[in-house]
Amino acid sequence: NAIEMADDQVFRRLERRRVLSVTGMFNPLTGVLDVAIAAGGNEAANLLAGGLVADSFFLDENNNSTFEVGEATGLFTELLQVNVNGGADDVGSFFWRDNFLTSPLNFAGPNVVNISNIDSASFEGSFATAGNVSIDVNNSFSLSGNMDVTGNLTIAVSGPAGTLTNAAGASLDVSGLGTLSANTIDLGNAVGDAVNLDSLSILSSSITNVATDSDLTV
Repeated sequence: NAIEMADDQVFRRLERRRVLSVTGMFNPLTGVLDVAIAAGGNEAANLLAGGLVADSFFLDENNNSTFEVGEATGLFTELLQVNVNGGADDVGSFFWRDNFLTSPLNFAGPNVVNISNIDSASFEGSFATAGNVSIDVNNSFSLSGNMDVTGNLTIAVSGPAGTLTNAAGASLDVSGLGTLSANTIDLGNAVGDAVNLDSLSILSSSITNVATDSDLTV
């Protein structure tokens, strides 16, 4: 019986690690949210509004859009920096949803948002930063929400068929340099969208179609 119980406990611990491939840690003292995505099981990380109290956020680690005890959470006013990393395997997808405009992210460091080594990122909500944003994904980046960057924006989609796009109604405002690289870039051409950049640097091996609603330096 003791041996059978031990085997069962080991099995359940291994199964839990396999399923929960998304882990988040938020430190309210530093304002830093760290998100790690590993291969296997659920590989979708969702940053959503909600949690234990009003005006808060949480990281949905099991892709059910519901806050559960143990998931990383904090107040909008506490969140200063978001870091997402998929490790050496470049796995996982990161979705930023809902309205985070209550308080701009203003971490005192090189980048306020760091996304790297994942397959794709989709920004579907609204947020603002007082600092630089760096996004490095393998397959695709899409914007369907509102993104206001007071600083520089770098988006690199490194895969051979990588795409960088925005949806109808999306808005992008960048006060500094926008550096975009992908096999296909289609930005600012959707119905009702708005794209404003102070200056722009583009690297694309295939199709590039960028339309802005303001004068810029290329």
